[in-house]
Amino acid sequence: MIKPLILCSSLLRIKGVFLSGIACRWRLAALVLALGLFGLPGISTPVDVKTVLADDDGPGGDDDGDDGGGGGFGGGDDDDDDRSNARTSRTQGSKLFSSGGSRKKAVKKSTTKKPAKKPAAKKKPRPVIVVLDLPDSAIARLRRQGFAILSDNRLASTGIRVQRMRIPASMSLARANAIVKRLGASTSDVNSFYTTQTLQGCERASDCDYRHLAGWSLDVTGACMASPRIGLVETHLEPKHPALLGQKIEIIDVKPAERPRSGSSHGTGIAALLVGARESKAPGLLPDAELIVATPFYRAGNADRAEAADIIRAIDAVVARQPDVLSLSLAGPPNAALARVLETVRARGIPVVAAAGNGGAKSKPLYPAAYDTTIAVTAVTAKLNIFRRASRGDHVDFAAPGVEIAVADGKNGLAKRSGTSFAVPFVTASLAVLRAQQPARTIDDMVGELAASAKDLGEPGKDSTFGWGLADASRLCAGPAELLLLPVSR
Repeated sequence: MIKPLILCSSLLRIKGVFLSGIACRWRLAALVLALGLFGLPGISTPVDVKTVLADDDGPGGDDDGDDGGGGGFGGGDDDDDDRSNARTSRTQGSKLFSSGGSRKKAVKKSTTKKPAKKPAAKKKPRPVIVVLDLPDSAIARLRRQGFAILSDNRLASTGIRVQRMRIPASMSLARANAIVKRLGASTSDVNSFYTTQTLQGCERASDCDYRHLAGWSLDVTGACMASPRIGLVETHLEPKHPALLGQKIEIIDVKPAERPRSGSSHGTGIAALLVGARESKAPGLLPDAELIVATPFYRAGNADRAEAADIIRAIDAVVARQPDVLSLSLAGPPNAALARVLETVRARGIPVVAAAGNGGAKSKPLYPAAYDTTIAVTAVTAKLNIFRRASRGDHVDFAAPGVEIAVADGKNGLAKRSGTSFAVPFVTASLAVLRAQQPARTIDDMVGELAASAKDLGEPGKDSTFGWGLADASRLCAGPAELLLLPVSR
């Protein structure tokens, strides 16, 4: 007790008055604390570590309430600064006075990187279904359950009511279809996508006029003088192409207004194969025929596609004009709503010709060609070999040229194309001639006659690769067998 008092007396002399006892010790404690804050050198003391660290952050520190504490001393976790310093101080002691300058706060830097925030996952749009013949009484109930009615049309040709609906969130397609059927709909299915069946470019630069393989000669075309009405569901086409300019073509645009316009290459090529002008570089099989074209396709990325609901509207628009035959150079998945509409078309006596598809030998059947209500056409090469990408199956009815065919392009010239799409016009034109000759004939009669004249290419009889064989139009009309040669130069 004597030494502290002597120290106190020597250090704390205020105006010549010496302090003693308890008062002196209080003044000494205050002096030590003050000197520690101002960093005087050379003095250290084992002051309670926890007390010091509680104020470590002080003004400008991290304990300002950001971590969920009350700010100041009462803050929450501030990246483990306090706990790290406490471990160090317990080992080394706490220096209140350093050997130079002011005291700096030791801060432990976190080496753990905060994980980058993942971008929010995009919500997948709810599926859209096509519903047929739903009564008015069910609409309000469906809306209360979360269904959204996107479109509501009645087909002019058959009177069928067609609606597009977006199903409620988290509801399965199976449940949605079950609900609308229970409320009175005759049919419903997902609003499927369908695409054209063509491949760009060819491997060889040889002559691409293979129409003579299917019996289409200049005299067959001239002798028939057939002027049937052909219905076509296609992409947009270029009516000012030299092969189509001045031809009898009506175009009905049923593409959704908000969608970008489809390309015109596919539609122009198919249309010219059917009704191209005689004097053009791409004369058609039936240049005197009338063509009714409905265009439900729109551009999606680098491809053209159409939705089932729009294809149904396109078929309706064409059928309302009473065609002799309907041509569909498109393919996709099965769809109950589309199947139902095609049944009504067949019931009206209109043959429907469809592309077998370019899915390959091992693909599942593509539709609408695989439906019993349609006549499926596959493609063959100039050597009468099957197109390597052609779909196969018992539903295939006929084969026709469809590989490296020279057709009108979407501009002013010609292009070489391959695909079951381009085989379809040969069978379409043959059935159109048969219907023009005898309007009262049934679809089965016309198909039977075409099958009887077909050139068998595979196993005897009908097979899953070529169907009945290569459709042959040479005996449809009388005339010498002169070939119609198609120039390939532009």
